[in-house]
Amino acid sequence: MSRHEQRSRTRKGITIEQEVTTALHCLQRVNPHLDAKAKRKMVKAILALLQGNERPVPRSQITGAQCVELVWSNSQCIHTKTGKCPLLVFGEQLAEQLNTFFAEDE
Repeated sequence: MSRHEQRSRTRKGITIEQEVTTALHCLQRVNPHLDAKAKRKMVKAILALLQGNERPVPRSQITGAQCVELVWSNSQCIHTKTGKCPLLVFGEQLAEQLNTFFAEDE
């Protein structure tokens, strides 16, 4: 192996093989019962972190239907004797406002 090839295979003095071996050792200690497919996936994620190529975790977004369900399940009619209990919920608008509110924390 030429000197140039040897340099291209190292990153910050640590070879790729050493990084993979280290990641596998970490996985073996953290969860020794993982199958081969899960180990490969986790090693790729660990190597991405080492290289600085990690992808941000997508934020969960609440839907309009989920907002309506939350409001309905936490509402109570005060006119039970009349049998009428109108409740109008703008689910999509509520979901949009909630998602905007919680996204501002970043």
